[in-house]
Amino acid sequence: MKVLLMSIGTRGDCEPFLAIANQLKNRGDEVICVFPEQYRSLAEEENFEFHSFGAEFVELLNSDEGRYLIAGKNSAKKFKATLKLYKSSTPMRKNLLDIQHKLIESIDPDCIIFHPKVIYPISWSLKTGKNIVLLCPVPCAVHPIEGFASIGINKNLGKLCNKWSYDVVNYIMGMSLKTASKAYFDNEYSTKRLTKALKDVKIIYSVSKALMDYQEGWGDNINIAGFLERDKVHAWSMPDGLELFLSRHPKIILVTFGSMVNIDPELTTAMVLDALKECKIPAIINTAGGGLVKPAEHDEKNIFFTDNIPYDYILPRMYATIHHGGAGTTHSSLKSGCATMAIPHAVDQPLWNRWIYNLGVGPLGVSINKLSTAILKEKLLDLYNTSSYKQNALRLSKQMKNDNDYEQLYNFIIN
Repeated sequence: MKVLLMSIGTRGDCEPFLAIANQLKNRGDEVICVFPEQYRSLAEEENFEFHSFGAEFVELLNSDEGRYLIAGKNSAKKFKATLKLYKSSTPMRKNLLDIQHKLIESIDPDCIIFHPKVIYPISWSLKTGKNIVLLCPVPCAVHPIEGFASIGINKNLGKLCNKWSYDVVNYIMGMSLKTASKAYFDNEYSTKRLTKALKDVKIIYSVSKALMDYQEGWGDNINIAGFLERDKVHAWSMPDGLELFLSRHPKIILVTFGSMVNIDPELTTAMVLDALKECKIPAIINTAGGGLVKPAEHDEKNIFFTDNIPYDYILPRMYATIHHGGAGTTHSSLKSGCATMAIPHAVDQPLWNRWIYNLGVGPLGVSINKLSTAILKEKLLDLYNTSSYKQNALRLSKQMKNDNDYEQLYNFIIN
């Protein structure tokens, strides 16, 4: 079987696809990955054929407007940044759609597994009758979850309004699907039909069963697959001094913002370092995508900086994590039994912030645009000293380690 995996987004949007890709490869299937150019190395280090969506999407997130949209404080300026981004991204969106069309037509796959930002496959499947599977790293995207409105709203609006929010967001997604239909399929599918196809498509939620249950009214086209992750240690070299640092401190926090950026990473890092110093907490700081930066001078005895560290190696050795609230980092933290707190930046991250708090594995975090040393100090002390957070995380960790049934997942994909 020739399987095309297509994801647009940050690294956290690509990792679940690589986990599935490895499972497919182990069964003898031919796997082809299509990600943003910045994540070419992720596919190539696993020896997968790679095609690029280009670098523009991630570059847009890292632009001045993208940074302000993520972490700006002024609502009027954020609205202005949103309008500017939307206008400037029009050619990029058209280019991404063209890439999807050309690659799918030339590769002619037997099955496409795709991210919600990849909008071509649904119309293609309606036209060809071929197998497609939507892989979604977050809940609340297409199908209603009790107590939560649709992703991006990040509030509980009440039972009826929550349901309406999914209807509205799904219809908006259907309108986006109509763009692909109009451009490449002679406008033969209505927005209503495409919206229904979206809700009926086979969908894998890469969410732990320990965190999310099947909901009343869901159909058999929905699969909660558990957290999908790959072994990342094999392609990593340990930085000098890390083992010595770990041996010196029995109770360490990992601070990481993953692929997220913000408008002033130097100031953000200074606030983090000041809070850690005042609380006398040792930490490993992962600068990763650039939301945090290594200063010219810092307390090397209690703070260790790195720009790349596999979570499956370091998190089992951490007491707790502070992170951006990405789906993958949240899952990795809890699967390793870490007490955790989110500093949400955008999109689904406020949802995970609430989810973490509701699970009792950490305090309710504060958004990046409201962060201060004083607030962070208060949250740090709570996270570090409230033993129930760690106990609850360890309990969830035991459940999550039996999360995946790859045989059942494979049958779901191919049938």
